Amino acid sequence: AIVDEPTGYGRIIRDENGDVRKIIEEKDATLGQKKVNEISTGIFCFDNQKLFSMLPMVSNENAQGEFYLPDVLGLLQEQGHLVAAFATDDPEEGNGVNDRVQLADLEQLMRKRINDFHMRNGVTMIDPSSTYIDSDVMIGRDTVLYPGTCLFGETQIGEGCQIGPHALIKNKSIEDYTRIQPFSAVDGSTFGERAFAGVGATTQQYGIDQH
Repeated sequence: AIVDEPTGYGRIIRDENGDVRKIIEEKDATLGQKKVNEISTGIFCFDNQKLFSMLPMVSNENAQGEFYLPDVLGLLQEQGHLVAAFATDDPEEGNGVNDRVQLADLEQLMRKRINDFHMRNGVTMIDPSSTYIDSDVMIGRDTVLYPGTCLFGETQIGEGCQIGPHALIKNKSIEDYTRIQPFSAVDGSTFGERAFAGVGATTQQYGIDQH
């Protein structure tokens, strides 16, 4: 990926012909190499036989004393094998997670994509930044989600519903024009069309294996 801020990532080093020579990790890079803004996302596709034949040749003589899988690329290139890099159109697709700050950043990115999808399909969110929706949730048109709403699991919500604020719904089916009021917690049950759950309502579907 081509990024504006490559700090922390391995750099893709190319020769004068533009061919990939190797990937150099941040701690092993020279000042000149650190200026390269083409980074490795850590996603590789190998001929497995060639990969396995190169692994015994990988050295841990580097700043961290580790065996770097990307070193295989340089070894393959030195032996005349084709090595190429594919640049993603969206650098965010290749973001890595090395700590909880980066994990939170990616969770925020994914949450925005999910919320944008639903809003473009007719769902109103009063405050998208405080609305949490799992990827498997389905929501009908003209439903309104108020701030603090959390929809988890395989929840299905019909059209024209009003949810929240601060409602939590998990693995639940809510039919059209239902109103779930603030501070409700609904797990694993079903509400029919035009149903109503008052402020602070709590429901739980129990079965022989649930208690």
